[in-house]
Amino acid sequence: MKQFSKFFILIAFGGLISACGGDKAEQSNTGKLKSASGGKYFGGVFRINESEYIKNLFPHHLTDAYSYRVASQIYEGLFKFNVETLEVTKGLVEDYQVDETGTIYTFQLKQGVYFHDNACFADGRGRELTAQDVKYCFTMLCTKDINNQNFSIFQGILKGADAYYKASSNNNTPSFDVEGIRVKGKYEIQLELVKPNSLITVNLARPACFIYPKEAAEKYGIDMRINAVGTGPFSLDVDDVEEDISIILKKNPNYHLKDEHGNQLPYLDAVSIQFIKDKKTELFEFRKGNLDMIYRLPTEYIIEILEETMPGANGEYSQFQLQRSPEMMTQFLTLNNQSGVFKDKNVRKAFNFAIDRTKILDFVLNGEGYAPGHHALRLRFSPITILNRSTDIP
Repeated sequence: MKQFSKFFILIAFGGLISACGGDKAEQSNTGKLKSASGGKYFGGVFRINESEYIKNLFPHHLTDAYSYRVASQIYEGLFKFNVETLEVTKGLVEDYQVDETGTIYTFQLKQGVYFHDNACFADGRGRELTAQDVKYCFTMLCTKDINNQNFSIFQGILKGADAYYKASSNNNTPSFDVEGIRVKGKYEIQLELVKPNSLITVNLARPACFIYPKEAAEKYGIDMRINAVGTGPFSLDVDDVEEDISIILKKNPNYHLKDEHGNQLPYLDAVSIQFIKDKKTELFEFRKGNLDMIYRLPTEYIIEILEETMPGANGEYSQFQLQRSPEMMTQFLTLNNQSGVFKDKNVRKAFNFAIDRTKILDFVLNGEGYAPGHHALRLRFSPITILNRSTDIP
């Protein structure tokens, strides 16, 4: 997850992974680049594939990694995760204070942050984000609704959240506000917790706390699944969505961040995301020049690609760059011990001892795994394998 987050943040804030060389598709992707300060470049379309289609881009319904990676380019929250350390850093927050009880957080929002231009606004132009937007989104996160799958972010943590959630059952609109959410000014909002909670800023950095405008919710309702309106570096037009096939994210010309050289971000004109489920087909499209990077290689090709991307190698894949690093993920098998033969502890032990984890690592995962899980019925996955074209820009 860390590596994916890093990859997409690089797209938005400074990493232009582009194709160079003789391939026509590569030339078309880099031929329109414009020089910027500090040796940076503007322009280009980054082409990537996801093996699963998005389920829902609405922040309160985000529950899967594939949707999150797309939504994180469209929306922003008060906080975000540092892609190198996973530490929480400020996002839409300029500054904040915590009182002596550790329960009252006062946030000053960045000024001059605008929502994407969208038909949900009266004139089609995105308006400035204010504290009222944060209050609205957090109130909706405390509302019982089929499209809200993330109330746990505030449940038992934010003062008054549980009472509001209960009162909103059966599509009711409570006659009171969430007690712990208070707007203190146009750009200032205050949250009061039930008791001190060291994870509150972590929760506020999660995708469920992305900020969107009330106008979008009122216009699109449940169709915010793909009608996504945020403040992020890229925007999404429903005309650029082909269900289960592709999504194109276009540069937000009004994005509020600049790099250290004063260049307006993002650098890219667009991100084109394909949804090819078969990894062999994905690799084939990459080799044809239709994708700029692939994440996770087909297991049966890993050994070949590893050999051909070593220094001095001269093979089909030697022209590409391979990134490989351990991933923070564990996959495991579980046995239902509530009924049948698996109620017997000795039967479960027998299955556990019978499985040769090293053989699974060597012959099933074919080099993709990192280490066998000798202390349980599990395997530690895996070096992340990312194959991309040259990043050198002439």
